Amino acid sequence: MWQELDPDSHRRVWNRFDGRFDFLPSAHPEDWPSIVEPTPSLTWDLAPGQRRPLSRYDHAARDFGRSREGVDELADVLFAALKRCTGEQDWVYVLDWQHASYRFWPHRTDSVDPWPVPIVPDGDYCAFLAADLSYGIFGHPWERTVCLFGGELTTAVADHGQPVLRRDGRAPR
Repeated sequence: MWQELDPDSHRRVWNRFDGRFDFLPSAHPEDWPSIVEPTPSLTWDLAPGQRRPLSRYDHAARDFGRSREGVDELADVLFAALKRCTGEQDWVYVLDWQHASYRFWPHRTDSVDPWPVPIVPDGDYCAFLAADLSYGIFGHPWERTVCLFGGELTTAVADHGQPVLRRDGRAPR
C-alpha cells in the first residue's frame, strides 16, 4: 500500500535525508556516489563495465544491459530484502527525486509491478528508507548503482551475487 506524503512531510523527509547522507544530485562521475554511503553498506553495480553517464530519459533494462526480466528479478530481490527488514505493520519512506514521496507498507503488497516509484532506478534518484533512516536502498540512475545500507538489509542480500562496486563507501580490495 502506498500513501503520498503531503508537501510539508515531503520537505521534512527530504531534509532529513539530505542532512543524514549529504545528498548531492549530479550526472557527473566526479560527484558520485551522490550520498555519503554509511557503514555497513553494499553498493551494487547494476551495469558492470558501463560507467558512461546516462541521459535521464534512458530506460533501466536497456541501460543496465539487462533484459526486462533481469531488472524485474533484481527488483524482486530488493523487495524481498526490504520485506525481511520490516515488520508486518511497518512502513518505509519512498523518495523519488523531483516527484512525489510516499509511505509504503511492504507487507501490504505482493508484487513490484506497478509501483509509483520503482525500486531499481529508472531515470531519477530513488530511496526506500526506514522511518528512522537506519536502513534503506538508494538508487543512483546515472551511476547505475543501488546502495543498500543497514546491517539487517545488507545481511539479507549478502549472498545474492550482484557485483559489488563499493563496500561501506569504499571500493573492495
